[in-house]
Amino acid sequence: LRMMREASKQGKPLGIGGGGRTTAQQTSLFLSRHHVDPAGSIVWNGQRWTRNPGTAPAAPPGSSYHEATTPTGHALAVDMVGDLAWMKANCGWFGLCEFSTVNNEPWHVQPVEIPTARRNYVAAFHHPLKRWFK
Repeated sequence: LRMMREASKQGKPLGIGGGGRTTAQQTSLFLSRHHVDPAGSIVWNGQRWTRNPGTAPAAPPGSSYHEATTPTGHALAVDMVGDLAWMKANCGWFGLCEFSTVNNEPWHVQPVEIPTARRNYVAAFHHPLKRWFK
């Protein structure tokens, strides 16, 4: 919110286009953007998948920070809309990192303290962000 307020002060449009998702919503999003492909590079649900042409990436269910990942069920990522160039240049001032070089998702932001891949996320009871959600 601080980043969006600062952007607004500078005349830059910036907002949240999407935030938390249930696992069912993540599943639906993933299935709408991928198809089963024996040569695919994404493995989920016992099959290999490839992203459909012209669609944005979507993580397989269970591997997105948009899904509830904290002890209190909060998501740790949002997708921004607006002046993404301003966001990229300034998100570090707000403790956030963006994903233009990770999965080619320049709209995705999350706290810098967590690893970029959820598979590297430490269990909530051992994670430094646990204190945020008590």
